[in-house]
This record gives sequence, structure tokens and C-alpha cells, in this order.
Amino acid sequence: MNRLLIPTLKSLCLLVAFGPLPLSSSAQDKNADIYGDWKITSFAGTADSFGLTQRQINGLIGKPVVIRPDLFVFNGKACERTTYSRSTEETTNYFRREWQANSAELPLPNPVNIIKTGCNMLYTIRKDHILVAEQSGAFFEAVRVKGVPRGLIKVSKKLRRGLQR
Repeated sequence: MNRLLIPTLKSLCLLVAFGPLPLSSSAQDKNADIYGDWKITSFAGTADSFGLTQRQINGLIGKPVVIRPDLFVFNGKACERTTYSRSTEETTNYFRREWQANSAELPLPNPVNIIKTGCNMLYTIRKDHILVAEQSGAFFEAVRVKGVPRGLIKVSKKLRRGLQR
């Protein structure tokens, strides 16, 4: 009986002395892998029918994407009701059904991880690479901004004022 009691008492003493161990950020929030500052690096393709001009597409390259637990900013516009929900589907069927798009031209794995933000759709490509769907049906690859402290890509004052309303 002493053999079982001593390790249990040691564990209890450690728990009392140091408190419970904090959960990792991924255990606390399933979206921790997408939070941060991103930059649109390339145009990836479109749905069969889309509503952007070549000039508008080119204008999005290099723009920031900000993803926070309570904020999503794309193309300078904040999502008013940012919520994140995830699902996984077979890539070809999903893009044909939802976007009328040929996914063979998009840099996506199969199956694809789908993240709804409340305004735009995100798709994980691989670590530190996501596909951002512009609402008109154009798709852009974004890469996580490395070496920049979180929050350095700031939300403009005008945008923040709009969020506080």
C-alpha cells in the first residue's frame, strides 16, 4: 500500500505547490494555428464565375490578413461578427458544389480543411500557408508573416473605430 500512496502524495504535493499545469494554446483554442498576421502572396485561381478585375486582383497581392480570436481583417475590411467554425471535406466535390470551381488548379490538399470566419472562407494549404476566398470567388494564397511580433500589422484607427460601434 505504501508503494501506491507515496507517488500519489508526491503528485499531490507538486499540484499544491505549483498549481495545475496550463493547457497549451492549441488545447485552449482549436483555431490557435491560424491566429496571427498573414500576407497575401499570390493569386491562386477563381470560381467559374467571379467578380474581380485583374487590377483588383493585383491590388490584393501584398495586403495583410489579420486573424485574431475576435477579429478577422481581409482587404482592409473587418468582419463584424467574427466566428470560426471548421469542417473537413473532399476537395473536388466541395469546390464544385460551393464555388463552381475546379480545385485541381488550387494548391489544396485532399481532404481540405475549411474554416468559416463569418465573412470569408479560409482553407489550410499546409503549415503557415492558407487560401483565402474573396467573396466574389477569387482565391488568394496567404503566408504567415514570420519574425514580426504579433500585432505589428496594426488595424487602422478608422477600422478600430468602426469595430467599437
